[in-house]
Amino acid sequence: MDPFASKKADFAITLKLDSEIVRHLARSGITSLGQSYYEPLRYSPIAVSIETKTPGEGGDSAQLQLNTWALAQIAKLRQLLNKTGNPSTKIPALPLVVVQGNDWKFFYLEDTGTKAKLWSHITLGDTGSVRGIYQVSTALQQLIEWSETIYRPWFEKDILAPLLAAVT
Repeated sequence: MDPFASKKADFAITLKLDSEIVRHLARSGITSLGQSYYEPLRYSPIAVSIETKTPGEGGDSAQLQLNTWALAQIAKLRQLLNKTGNPSTKIPALPLVVVQGNDWKFFYLEDTGTKAKLWSHITLGDTGSVRGIYQVSTALQQLIEWSETIYRPWFEKDILAPLLAAVT
């Protein structure tokens, strides 16, 4: 039984990798690039994790759940960095989104190498209004852009390229 089964995120913004790279990683024995062994996520590195709760459900439990999930992500990234021979490489701060009812909040978890620090929330928007929907949409577009312009280059340079070089 998975003790963290209830600590998984509901949604994620992920990086899509070339299918040839995925086949090469799988043939070399690398079974996952993230903290999940859920088939669609095994070779789709998670850039942004999103947890949803209904109105009235515990917001603190959503944050705890997402923190646990993000800490597992940091542990997996550290494991991969160790495998590449670069254990001291800095991991970018990980964006986290908690959606409770109509309210969307942004957090991020920063890994300092010795501990992780959660930075407090910023309200992204409220899907109960047209303006709030535009705010949430814009925020999600910015998170996708961050995933492609900041996280992907870091992941490819510091994790993917060394892993592929080690298995060729």
